[in-house]
Amino acid sequence: MSTSDLRRFLTGDGVYVDDLQLPGTLHVAFVRSPHAHARIRRIDPGQALAIPGVVAVLTAEHLGALNASVPPRFQHPGLRHPPMPRPLAQDTVRYVGEPVAVVVAETRYAAADAADLVNVEYEPLAAVSSLEAARAVGAVPVHAGLDDNVAGTYRWRVGDPDAAFADAPVRLAFRLAINRGAAIPIETRACLAHYDRATGQLTLWASTQSPHYLRGIIAGMTGLPAAQVRVVAPDVGGAFGVKGGAPREYLVVAGLAVRLGRPAKWVEDRREHFIACQHDREQIHHLEIAATRDGDLLGLRDQFRLDVGAYALYGHLIAIHTVSHMVGPYRLPHMDVEVESIYTHRVPTGPYRGAGRPQGTFVIERAMDHLARALDLDPVAVRRRNLIPAEAMPYDTGLRTPDGAAIRYDSGDYPGLLAVALQRFDYDGWRVEQRRRLETGEAPLGVGVGLYVEETAAHGRETVTIRLDPSGQVRLAAGPPSQGQGLAPLLRRLVADELAIPPAAVHVASGDTTAVPESFGTHGSRVATMIGNATALAARELSGRLRTLAAEALDCDADEIVLRGGRALRAGAGDHGIDLGELVRLAAGAGAGRPAKTMGIEVSAVFEPESAAWSSGAHLVALELDRETGKTRIIRYLIAHDSGAVLDEGAVQRQILGAAVQGIGGALAERIAYDETGQPLISTLADFAMPRAADVPPIEFVRLETPSPHNPLGLKGAGESGCMPVYAALAAAVEDAIGDSKTSVRVLPLSPEVIWAMLRATAREGTA
Repeated sequence: MSTSDLRRFLTGDGVYVDDLQLPGTLHVAFVRSPHAHARIRRIDPGQALAIPGVVAVLTAEHLGALNASVPPRFQHPGLRHPPMPRPLAQDTVRYVGEPVAVVVAETRYAAADAADLVNVEYEPLAAVSSLEAARAVGAVPVHAGLDDNVAGTYRWRVGDPDAAFADAPVRLAFRLAINRGAAIPIETRACLAHYDRATGQLTLWASTQSPHYLRGIIAGMTGLPAAQVRVVAPDVGGAFGVKGGAPREYLVVAGLAVRLGRPAKWVEDRREHFIACQHDREQIHHLEIAATRDGDLLGLRDQFRLDVGAYALYGHLIAIHTVSHMVGPYRLPHMDVEVESIYTHRVPTGPYRGAGRPQGTFVIERAMDHLARALDLDPVAVRRRNLIPAEAMPYDTGLRTPDGAAIRYDSGDYPGLLAVALQRFDYDGWRVEQRRRLETGEAPLGVGVGLYVEETAAHGRETVTIRLDPSGQVRLAAGPPSQGQGLAPLLRRLVADELAIPPAAVHVASGDTTAVPESFGTHGSRVATMIGNATALAARELSGRLRTLAAEALDCDADEIVLRGGRALRAGAGDHGIDLGELVRLAAGAGAGRPAKTMGIEVSAVFEPESAAWSSGAHLVALELDRETGKTRIIRYLIAHDSGAVLDEGAVQRQILGAAVQGIGGALAERIAYDETGQPLISTLADFAMPRAADVPPIEFVRLETPSPHNPLGLKGAGESGCMPVYAALAAAVEDAIGDSKTSVRVLPLSPEVIWAMLRATAREGTA
């Protein structure tokens, strides 16, 4: 990120949805269910309507056609879809926080006060608030008409797993449980809608990752043509997956602006974000591995369950990503994996940074550690035996997506990456220190290793349009909004380098549905690869056009033209040349009488990758445990990563660092908990154990580079890779520090009380 961009955010000059003010704006507050499962008997708005400034209180009945079911983001085979959620619950609520009514008022305070006074009469019903409860015999169905709570199943098979297990000399079985987590961006969800009755144009400013997708859903729900719906993402204060899709609240606000003829605004409060915004991570795996006595992995079986909450908004997406990343960087010839997606009376599940990738990495890395312990081998030695060699690239894992596409690694040197990471970390030195501490009785030390591969830039295409005007300024338009990655400076530099102009002469607009006709949004570690390559292609085309125009004007061949300092110069002719702005005027046609503002040379380029680009990396951690409290202290953390070629190494490191910190929080402390009735036990930042600055160790980076062959710049994504192996590396380090062969880490998070209990159990066994 450039100095000017950093200064803008650090000095408070960012412009977020809540900073936007329109005259006559109405403020929206949602009345949310306090029950995990209940019938709505009656809604009485009388007291709320009596508050000064309250304009309306609307229920599902009042919304009418606008309250149609929200379509799922993805449809996958093996899923059965009962009715999807409506913007406001109708008849039945299925999780605490589900909206049942909406209050519209002149001020945000009046709206919030009135929401508390809407009297809703509920008939509470039995609820299932965990995966185990939802699958128990006789469990209450989350959706009427279904005889159980299985939202769908899907199975992947590679090779001949039955034969592999039948002949394997080593077979291990164990259960892994991953905790439910939440993204908690610093900016909660927010939107502001304005409808111009004169033109029929609806504009929605939203904190979103997917403006074009959101536009399509709003158009369908409101009945407006897509061309009359504009979605703009201003600065976004973090998203991490939870601002994708089409939140039901955004649909309501957009519809209210159309219906009431005044701007309408909603800003989610922190409690709403905890109880009503999507969660992720929670899975339970029943895993088996087959291997040789030397530690060669032969096969893997896994039956796992994934809590989708009350509605399967994203289909099997998270499960697909989990399995796609369950192979890791290893040769795994035989697999049999089956997922059950389960409905519960909890907030719906959706992507959170990684969207299944960290879970798949946790599974395979825990498998490698369990195998090493069973065979009394060093965990690094077992990994080395199983790594895919560089000469095997491209490598077909044997897995296929539900649409039949091969999951194939494009490039990478996994053994080389691990070797560099071990050397820089001084792995052998930490093992010596560990033995010394055992002899002296100092705080126990543990060392953990976690490897990963990450599918990036796998889907969709992106368009970039570049326009050079007579002043020599360049306007670049792209679809995906920036979420803090520093996208605009990267694009400015790409264009400036190609055209040999100052980066300040390049102006970037993104996240606006009027800028480009379509975009697949910001997700899946795709933006730098997609937009970077599209920008490079467009800039090269524009450069070529300018050279051709300059050659005609200077009476020479195009290959004699050099671009420098905002001018096109003839090589060897000193300063003899022409300004780029003058080339624009020449291109418009001499004496055409066109006003300067309509002149411009415009090019567009579309980039669509032929296949995914696979990043890879290794995390190594050394930590110590406090025997009295169970608290962990990370002493050293090193990340070796291969994100292919990079446009800005600092930007990549910042992305990886932020993701790693989120992984540390999820592994050691964070957990979204519910009681047996479906009541959330975490609803404020005071309850949620996010890592503070003092909890985050200095993190060291080592970068390797194997460019992707699937895009011109050789880029691979990095936005989600930083969190992927953190859970596994920290679990391995804690397990290693405890040092008891009978104690293994199979459940997250590793909070101090959990570690303390494990240490006490180990101490009791040692004195027995």
